[in-house]
Amino acid sequence: MDKSILKEIGLTDYESDLYVALLEHGQISAYELAEKTGMYRQATYDALNRLIEKGFVSSVKDGKAQLYQAANPELILEYLNEKTENFKQLLPALNKLNKRSQEPLVVETYKGKNITRIALRDIINNLKDKKEGKELLCTAVDESIPFAKYKTTLEQYERDLLHYGIKERIIIKEGAR
Repeated sequence: MDKSILKEIGLTDYESDLYVALLEHGQISAYELAEKTGMYRQATYDALNRLIEKGFVSSVKDGKAQLYQAANPELILEYLNEKTENFKQLLPALNKLNKRSQEPLVVETYKGKNITRIALRDIINNLKDKKEGKELLCTAVDESIPFAKYKTTLEQYERDLLHYGIKERIIIKEGAR
């Protein structure tokens, strides 16, 4: 049996194994279930508790023994459909909150002599008038090279970032300046 679909709906490997074993064996104790699946007893108890919380398993006391039973797969499908319907009701509100996905992603690569000055001015000009989402994501190998050549330009760029409230996040090689 392909248990990957059970994982897709949120079950772990242990939970999937236990749920299928409970469907095969009916009402059974955790001890017997651990023996049949080859799982450690503590792992079996932990996974059973998570399955109970998710609504995939129920338990009943029979004398001193606690017996576990898998929920009917049809009921689980109804539960998943209900969750889907609930999410659909929430979807319009979530879409209103999701402003960033409406903005186009811009990726630019600059090359050539004196391009540092042009690129930095272009960045400031594009972001300075935005009301929200003033964030720049970039990568760099080593800033010490342009800093030596364009010290004044970079200082002005840093002042403009602060002045216009633009956030800058840079991925740079560890140990580089």
